[in-house]
Amino acid sequence: LEVVVDQPVERLYEELVERMEDMGDWNPNVKEIKVLQKIGKDTIITHEIAAETPGNIVGPRDFVSVRCAKRRGSTCVLAGMATHFEDMPEQKGVIRAEHGPTCMVLRPVTGNPSQTKLTWLLSI
Repeated sequence: LEVVVDQPVERLYEELVERMEDMGDWNPNVKEIKVLQKIGKDTIITHEIAAETPGNIVGPRDFVSVRCAKRRGSTCVLAGMATHFEDMPEQKGVIRAEHGPTCMVLRPVTGNPSQTKLTWLLSI
């Protein structure tokens, strides 16, 4: 998936990485995200609770993920995938979902640094 976002890279990086725990405020698919552990300066383990879906066919779901954010010049790479973490066992009444590797690349649009080209590689 590729899209041009009308925000500079720094603003998207701030929302997706530095203010990750606030993601539920603006992303309707996320109810809550908590950072469980920091591993070095670039890697974290998170617990995410998915927002309920219309009809709630699947039921409440949560995820435990390992995420890494790297910056190289004006480009940012965000990557993550499901992991197991002893300090966050499966929760009663919640389906522990898993996801394969995913990656986002954020780069300024050539000639317009106030816009970002976001490339999202999804594991479906």
